[in-house]
Amino acid sequence: MKPELNRDAFKQSIWRANDMDPNPVHWTVLAHPSYSPDLAFTNYHLFSDMQQSLEGIDFKTKSDVENWLVSYFASKNPEYWRTGAMSLQNRWKTVVDKEGKYY
Repeated sequence: MKPELNRDAFKQSIWRANDMDPNPVHWTVLAHPSYSPDLAFTNYHLFSDMQQSLEGIDFKTKSDVENWLVSYFASKNPEYWRTGAMSLQNRWKTVVDKEGKYY
């Protein structure tokens, strides 16, 4: 048995969706901020910490890199991630408060 689409019901749903107020709660839509490495969690928290941890290390094989990564992530406790997430929230607030001019 092949399912059939009731096209008449579908057209009514589309009409109703288009007829509705697109912003029923009247929120202000803010423009997406331009990309900034200071606002990306991995760039300012994780990668800077990894860079410090990698200082002076010379990998010989791919498995050396893989082992280091496993060890690195295993060494990070939940507080490390929580601290990073909380500081990201503060960074975003600073950018919003300064209307994107935070440099």
